Amino acid sequence: MNTHRIIIFQLTGLFIVASSLSLNAQATSIPFAETSSDLVITVSIPDSVPLYSLANASSETYTRAVSTSTGQQTSPTMHSAIASAMVQIPNDGETTATFHNTFHTASGAFSAEPLFSKGAAIGHGSVVNLTNTTSSFLNLNWDFTKFNLKTEPVSAFAYISDTINITQLSASGLRTTSSYGFFTFVENGKHTTEFLGDFNVADSLRNWFDDNIMHFQNQLMLKEDAQALNVDIPLLTHNGLVVLGIDNTHTEISYEAPPAAAYQVEDKIGHFAPDSKSGQVHWDADRKILSFDDLSINTLTNEFNQHYENDPLNGGMLEIDPLQLITSYDGREYFAGKELRLVDKNGNVLYRASLPNLVFDDRLFESQGFNMFAPILNILEADENNSNWLRDYLSKTGLDSLLLPELFIGFDPVDNAGNIWKHNFNAAAKTILSFGGAPLTAPTAVPLPNSFILFALGLAGLSIIGQSRKRKFSYSVSIS
Repeated sequence: MNTHRIIIFQLTGLFIVASSLSLNAQATSIPFAETSSDLVITVSIPDSVPLYSLANASSETYTRAVSTSTGQQTSPTMHSAIASAMVQIPNDGETTATFHNTFHTASGAFSAEPLFSKGAAIGHGSVVNLTNTTSSFLNLNWDFTKFNLKTEPVSAFAYISDTINITQLSASGLRTTSSYGFFTFVENGKHTTEFLGDFNVADSLRNWFDDNIMHFQNQLMLKEDAQALNVDIPLLTHNGLVVLGIDNTHTEISYEAPPAAAYQVEDKIGHFAPDSKSGQVHWDADRKILSFDDLSINTLTNEFNQHYENDPLNGGMLEIDPLQLITSYDGREYFAGKELRLVDKNGNVLYRASLPNLVFDDRLFESQGFNMFAPILNILEADENNSNWLRDYLSKTGLDSLLLPELFIGFDPVDNAGNIWKHNFNAAAKTILSFGGAPLTAPTAVPLPNSFILFALGLAGLSIIGQSRKRKFSYSVSIS
């Protein structure tokens, strides 16, 4: 049997408006996210004779940047994605397949105009293999020569995942499917890693990460003396024919969106206060804490739209964790938070997302009805199978989308004449989860916070954002 090799390389959407742009230098003061990796995965079966093999590989890249103004960019914007995927079937008997992935993504808004930017890359590789073996296991070998995630300094998200799905079919008709791998992300300097597979494989992956990946400031990186990881997977048959379907998917995402006043577009879910005593927001001036009542979801249906009348989120609750005031600058206030949740009418959490940074800005209150804005870069949990609205919402968050999930809050405090933050207050709140995007007409660009404000928010976020140990959902990857 001849060696079978498929290589796909793709570079799209590399956008730079600058001369001699140094990303690392710029990233110290501007929101920035970056990922890169070079990984070879080898699948082998000892004492095997390959009878038939078929391989396939593909890669896709996405880059997006959305601005609040259609005016000329005043300083550089960079968003890029590079992906290469290779599948090789050697002719040496024991090696069943080799997957080689090389990736890079980067996103940075070096201007007062962009609302957000993102770079994403996905690689797919697959092998179908018929083997005659006397072995009781196959071996997976992960060998990294590059691994890096970085976010700088605030409202930035970097994500890498790699999964192997193995389907086995024995001559007797037995069939099993199992998944192995990991996903890891850095959000505003805070890192989280989770592992897929049975206890032995997940534990081996966890130990490998502990020994070979170091966390330095706002970055995860591969140690210079990193070793390869080997894990054994039981085979259905100890002696005879086995058909293997092996699929590898590698995903990398860089996302950045500074907290800034944004225009609300597209679908929404949330709470419109029916009177001044319902759905309130509470300000504690001494503790500098802004807290919210549990807000009933009452925006999904009206007399003109009954599409989501039976959705379990209709009549549920929107929950927002208390927010801590960090600093004030140029007439705006910046807050750090933790999470928001959508709870259905039966008390089940169907959606959970990080809510690390928010800005209070009155510039759009008159036209939009909102004065508090929070870009959402990290969806922690989403149960789209139990909510038609949530499924439709997530379908618009794909890597090629020009929409950014965002929390919008609008409230009109009693004391509007002076500094509203000097004294305690209670106010009815209009609060919705929707999307931020470029408006239909070009408004005046809303200035972004300077680097000191962003740095302060980043430090505050590290002390407030907790790591979630059980995550059903890390990021909504939707490819249309």
